[in-house]
Amino acid sequence: MGRLDGKVAIVTGAGQGAGRGIALAMAKEGAAIVIAEINQATGGSTATEIAGLGLGGKAYAALCDVTRKADIDNVVAETISRFGAIDILVNNAQQFMMPTRLEETGEDVWESCHTSGPLAHFRLMQGCFPHMKAKGGKIINLASGAALRGDKYLSAYAAAKGAVIALSKTAANEWAKYKINVNVICPMVVSEAMKASIGTPHDFYTPLVTGCPLGRGGDAETDIGRCAVFLASPDADYITACVLNVDGGAADLSPLDLAKAGFLS
Repeated sequence: MGRLDGKVAIVTGAGQGAGRGIALAMAKEGAAIVIAEINQATGGSTATEIAGLGLGGKAYAALCDVTRKADIDNVVAETISRFGAIDILVNNAQQFMMPTRLEETGEDVWESCHTSGPLAHFRLMQGCFPHMKAKGGKIINLASGAALRGDKYLSAYAAAKGAVIALSKTAANEWAKYKINVNVICPMVVSEAMKASIGTPHDFYTPLVTGCPLGRGGDAETDIGRCAVFLASPDADYITACVLNVDGGAADLSPLDLAKAGFLS
């Protein structure tokens, strides 16, 4: 018997990285998963992977560009049509930015980060609300330690993630009376793209892992996914407006450690 048996979850950007890890972890706990993914190939791959778990897991890959409201509306409608409910929403998809000095960051980068992040989260939360209002629900938004630390050269991304945190706390406050819990995970995930950057001018892996007190990056499923399962489960019914740093301690590094990690050098 799984902790999420009978629940229906929408997970954005679940074709890879943290989204995939969360989708797999929730599926293994009994949830039906709608994978809202702009990349049809990776979204379909995650759905196939869930179906192949041998646990009777249900998964559907829905084409979704989270910067398009029409796509978001379609995902919500398709979820209700196929599964009849929305119990869990995980807002994971977010466009990143290449490190750029603040004074050199273009408005197009700013708009990209905010449209794919807080605006998309806002739209999905609004879209799911009518289906959670009567019986409650769990919303998990992914932010970043970049917003808490003020990481250098990531102004648009850090600001977008800061907006996600503020949005989440406001929603938690307003929707608590409907038994809708809204929480935030700030993860540090080791992705294949991060590993591939090792030794390049854009090596994110080495400074993050070097600066992490636990000495490793997080696994998308076993570290991030399991925390998401907890927040989506009845075990977290009394937790809302929480910002959970699932990052091996990176968000609370001392200035000395941050300097070693390359953030404050």
